[in-house]
Amino acid sequence: MGKTLFSGGKVVTAEGGYRADVLVEDGKIVAVGADLDANGAETVDATGKLVVPGFIDAHTHMDMPFGGTVTADDWATGTEAAAAGGTTMIIDFALQEAGGTLAEAFDTWTEKARDKAVIDYSFHVADADIVLWDPELSMTATVENRHGNVDYTPYEGREFRGGPAAVYVRGNLVHRNGEVVGERGSGRFVERSFTATEGLEVRV
Repeated sequence: MGKTLFSGGKVVTAEGGYRADVLVEDGKIVAVGADLDANGAETVDATGKLVVPGFIDAHTHMDMPFGGTVTADDWATGTEAAAAGGTTMIIDFALQEAGGTLAEAFDTWTEKARDKAVIDYSFHVADADIVLWDPELSMTATVENRHGNVDYTPYEGREFRGGPAAVYVRGNLVHRNGEVVGERGSGRFVERSFTATEGLEVRV
């Protein structure tokens, strides 16, 4: 995956925002600080952008059968639509068949997502990412500029201010300037745990 340095942006954390660079190596944030040395890394100019953690949508329904029909988006169109909005990971609702097991539901949903997802994902069974956010971006919502597999939007014609200029998953560009550029199948299953992040160097 190599190294990528996001320079010149305003890093946003739970404590506030400050001007800093962010260094990503092999899909992980390894340093945050002022004027970091590129040291051979690909440099992305984030000047004028907010550098925020990738968003996580904790409850989605991709390719899910329900009530005699199936949700409109599969794992390709659904995750592409997510990436277009700055979401770098989803946690999808995996249904087991009547009389089936949770393990079987996990296996079924794993196959649904295989070779289709462009962002990372996990499941909740039936019981960094980085986003460069442009606060000056202006967009009018229309069916034509939605990335999901839908033929309507309740926000048709509504003006929105602010949006993702670029979305990176594990350091790889998946969405830029309204276009999804991530490769289908590049998203991976992420095991969830409560282990604290270790080894992240932060210098302000």
